[in-house]
Amino acid sequence: MFIAVILACALHQPNMCAVFEDEYGPYATKSQCMERVEEMTTVIGNAFPFPQTFSYKCTKEGEST
Repeated sequence: MFIAVILACALHQPNMCAVFEDEYGPYATKSQCMERVEEMTTVIGNAFPFPQTFSYKCTKEGEST
């Protein structure tokens, strides 16, 4: 089982970042988790409309993030 985790950072201030953990998962496959990451980055980008970069990870349930 996989859990989606996203790190979003502002381009104009790279040390200004936020971590987002998915509340809908976990997902049976890494592929399903990656689909959720894509959905989440779209929502985050719309909610915070300034230029930003995203890093993501699909961690196995029980692993530390």
